Amino acid sequence: MIGILFAAAVAYQATVISVVDGDTIKVQIAGWPEYVNPIDVRVQGIDTPEHMMPPAKKVCEVKKGLAAIVVAKQKITPGQSVVVTWDGKHHDKYLRLLGTITLPDGTDYGTAMIKSGSARAYDGKTKGAWC
Repeated sequence: MIGILFAAAVAYQATVISVVDGDTIKVQIAGWPEYVNPIDVRVQGIDTPEHMMPPAKKVCEVKKGLAAIVVAKQKITPGQSVVVTWDGKHHDKYLRLLGTITLPDGTDYGTAMIKSGSARAYDGKTKGAWC
């Protein structure tokens, strides 16, 4: 019988450094070495509009992206303690961790952003237009 190992997701205590944009948060993960700390976490399962041109394709997307940042900053603030859940292997092309963020009250940040209308569900494939 051949055994297959799967990386289980691990929850890490982290301190928020900053909101990069609606779907990316910079955090300091407790116990991680300095050369990878702080690190950006790309919130898995959501997409928010871009806030700069490029990569935004239209001015209306930039406006929506800036609005998403305002909402994100209402939900996440520097110094706040959050839980980052990461499977230990997935990252994006910019080397950001792909994981989830749980807020201090137990709310999933990605779900909260979708419910606010500032983000939409994203499966990692082609992104749709925002305008």
